[in-house]
Amino acid sequence: MPSQEPVRSLLAELAAAGHTDSDAAVERCLLIQTARASLATLPALPVSESVKAMICDEVQSWTRLGQHEKAGFRVGTSRFVDLSLIASLRRFPAGQFDWVRSGLPLSYLLSVTRASCRALSSSRP
Repeated sequence: MPSQEPVRSLLAELAAAGHTDSDAAVERCLLIQTARASLATLPALPVSESVKAMICDEVQSWTRLGQHEKAGFRVGTSRFVDLSLIASLRRFPAGQFDWVRSGLPLSYLLSVTRASCRALSSSRP
């Protein structure tokens, strides 16, 4: 999981200099800049066009939030972690749910036989 310490340090430096960030503007700016840099690689991503469109829609939505929605961008929240992963193209929106590439290829799962599953289940104590 990515470290949030650099963001916390930046916010502490800004606070020490007298700048307050009551609506997570710094975090939103960092996420949007990360997404802008990542979007250059979006066309080559091995995901469907609908997922690519949902990523673009998600990032666009970050620029037009109401006051109550901005709290989800606060560093230290699970939502901030999720948004960081989306911004860096390591988490993908899929309608109601998001998904993360597991690194386990589907072809591996399709090659599993019933016999190997039975062998695994019979070896349990």
